[in-house]
Amino acid sequence: STQYWVLPCCPFTFTAKYQRKNGSVSVFRDYLDHVTQLGKIAGFQVDEDRMRIPSTKRICLVGTPDQTCQDYETRKKTVLDYVSSQMKNFVPREKVERVRNCTQIGSDIIQAIVKCVVKVCLETENLMQKDFQEDGGSNTSRTWNAGGELTLHTVITHLQADKSIDLSRLKSECGGLQTLLKNNHSIFHVEKGRVKLRVPSSAKPMYAAAKIKRRPCWFHENHPDGCLLQDADCTWIHT
Repeated sequence: STQYWVLPCCPFTFTAKYQRKNGSVSVFRDYLDHVTQLGKIAGFQVDEDRMRIPSTKRICLVGTPDQTCQDYETRKKTVLDYVSSQMKNFVPREKVERVRNCTQIGSDIIQAIVKCVVKVCLETENLMQKDFQEDGGSNTSRTWNAGGELTLHTVITHLQADKSIDLSRLKSECGGLQTLLKNNHSIFHVEKGRVKLRVPSSAKPMYAAAKIKRRPCWFHENHPDGCLLQDADCTWIHT
């Protein structure tokens, strides 16, 4: 004698997000048909109704016992068998979800990717004037290569060509290569699917608790032309 009323909303199955089965209708219509079918498997006659509520998801389903169906025990077995078939490949996620923001994949792969991307950027010559103070205290001008701007697709092509870099370690990370480059925001500027070297700036952060001179300057230690700025102007440490 059990009856039920349900208002389907977010399309999910027992274990995951619902995957459309009928491409000729909308995802929500397809999901409504799926939920309707579940009710029929359980031995109910399922009818639709439209709620008078301020929502785009206002179609509800009403299940009443189908008197022509089999007895309770047979219906119960049918339902349990169906649920078991849907759950057989289900693997619950870990109690503590692993961090997947490209910070825990290993410093070796991060450094290798950074080095490769910088190298590719610097293949394009984009020179800027650099003030340099000699040991005697006099200033002289030199040039600093800011490098070119590349699409992420171009960067990936170069990384794939480098057999020493295992890009498979990025596949399970959220955001992949773009996230890794953005994590290294002191080196790269990433925007709209393109990446270039960040030009060192002497501008101090605007917030009061800003920390400067807390880590070595990557450009001073790794760029072929050193840092664009002198030690007194750079917000990073020159050693």
